[in-house]
Amino acid sequence: MNLPSNGGKFVQEYGGDRRINWDCPPVNMCHLIGAKDVQGNEILDYKYALDVVANYILDFLTKTKDPDVWSMDEHLANFYAFTGAINGKKKIGANIRYCSIGTASVTIPDGDNSNSIEGWVKELTEKSNPLFNFDLSIWQESQTTRMTFLSVPEGYASIIEEELAHKGYLWKVKKSTSTNKIIAIQTICGFPLSSYREFKSYEQKYFSSKNVYGGHLYEGKPIERAKFTDWRKLPSLKSQSVTNREEILSDNLREEFSRLDDLYNKAVKLRVINLDGQICKPSEETCVEFQELFTETKKILQQLESIDKSKLSVKHFIQEIELLNSYLVKVQNLEIAMSPTEYKLPQDGLREREEDVENIQKDYFYSFPVYQIIVKEILDSIEKLVNHKEKLLNQLENELNN
Repeated sequence: MNLPSNGGKFVQEYGGDRRINWDCPPVNMCHLIGAKDVQGNEILDYKYALDVVANYILDFLTKTKDPDVWSMDEHLANFYAFTGAINGKKKIGANIRYCSIGTASVTIPDGDNSNSIEGWVKELTEKSNPLFNFDLSIWQESQTTRMTFLSVPEGYASIIEEELAHKGYLWKVKKSTSTNKIIAIQTICGFPLSSYREFKSYEQKYFSSKNVYGGHLYEGKPIERAKFTDWRKLPSLKSQSVTNREEILSDNLREEFSRLDDLYNKAVKLRVINLDGQICKPSEETCVEFQELFTETKKILQQLESIDKSKLSVKHFIQEIELLNSYLVKVQNLEIAMSPTEYKLPQDGLREREEDVENIQKDYFYSFPVYQIIVKEILDSIEKLVNHKEKLLNQLENELNN
């Protein structure tokens, strides 16, 4: 996406003079479908599966404000209005626009009646949970916000609405063109990336089961020459989160995260980033103190270098050593005091453990190029101060040894 040169924006050119210029913080994106299965074989009806899932979900959850305008902002306007409504009201983790869509469906047998609705509703609402388990010690289900829908045949809509109201389910009903199938869709927003830790255990559970957790919307849909009906054959849905580094398949992405690991860890070690997410730099007082002592020490060294030590009396020789020692101690005792900059990593999510704080801070630091640029500049300035200090110490020690 060329984020650094685009100032942290997602800018993408498409054919037909279509251009996305998305003025939002960049986030990782996970795919629902891959062109290859887990064995690396090409999936023949990949495009069909992709189109069905993408079109159904977007058409179902979003509507463009202006159908003549083709842009990311327009297409997701309603969805962002929804996520924006909860922003600031709840403890939400890094990258609010991370969502999970859970789906389930049931086919209504011919001749069935309303007596079966209660069982179907219970089955569907249980099946359409998010497609991963999240760490309850980090994120509680009560802290999430949901959009939940049941897509039902028109003839059953009133029956299901009455049943939902009676049971107290927080589901909205949408009439569908399908004549024999009820589909449940649940979208949950507001997870921190660190919630994805338990995703692997969910996948293991799903792959070892048969039909416990529902399926994808395209599963089982007929198409000419298409053999694919089981979404378990597709690659993992798992997000390439910074907290799941061992699962990243891309060598380039893994190398990039490794570089950012080094940058983040160095910043924490040198107090450029603290546990409150504050980005700090050497204080103005520190910079002035260092510069004044550096200048003064250089001046003393230049004066001593011009003296013929063979002609010094014992008294003056001792005075010179004491002077050098005094400046050696002064330079050794120089400490870099830090002061806050205008930059601070957002403070959200559950922050009860240091591990949680670190994960959320990394999510933000790795997602925003501006933080990386500022931190690198500060680290470079600290390195210059430290190198200058070490150089003066070496000069003082050499002068003492001579």
